Amino acid sequence: IELRTAAWMWQDAGMLQTYQNNGDIHQDTADIMVRLGYGHLLGNTPDRRRRVAKDLNFLVLYGGDENTMWNRKQIPLDVGGPLVRGWMESRPGIANGIRETKAFALANGYTETLYGRRRDESDALNSNTEYRREAALRELVNHVIQGTAAEFNKEALHYLRLQNQIHTVHDSGMQEELLGYVFPGIPEGIVPFHAPIELKEGPNWKDMKVV
Repeated sequence: IELRTAAWMWQDAGMLQTYQNNGDIHQDTADIMVRLGYGHLLGNTPDRRRRVAKDLNFLVLYGGDENTMWNRKQIPLDVGGPLVRGWMESRPGIANGIRETKAFALANGYTETLYGRRRDESDALNSNTEYRREAALRELVNHVIQGTAAEFNKEALHYLRLQNQIHTVHDSGMQEELLGYVFPGIPEGIVPFHAPIELKEGPNWKDMKVV
């Protein structure tokens, strides 16, 4: 939901089209990177290229760079640097959204989610320590996307408030129901973009299967 939220809020045309066509966003990123000439840096097999593209989709969105890729995925710096630049080239809407969000944060000291929840980091942004300023900028960009995505999830959970909800895992909700239960669905309009629901059921979390 966070990638979908970012694509909609920052109007990245390529990502929106992929989602509208029910495509695989991680495979789409891998294919674009190959067309841009970065395929050899992603890996030697389709599975490896998609896996690295998935890492890029999340790491770069939340302010990661080649150092992050090395620390978390042990991807060498001379590989991670070009991949990060290639990803930003492949997702111009996201790249522009990140730049504009940082500019707003620097000018105002805060950012807001879609529903107006504000995070203020003015003290950190005025710090004499570069590391603290950069960390605050990353957190403020994250706040816009992760905070808004969380709001969408809460809207869905509120709609289902009369169901037997017992747990949430990231952007998934878990219910405990009797055999024969029929999921009521969630109406259009909970989120302002295409976001199909994947329904799974099973006797426990481990054995959940798509239905």
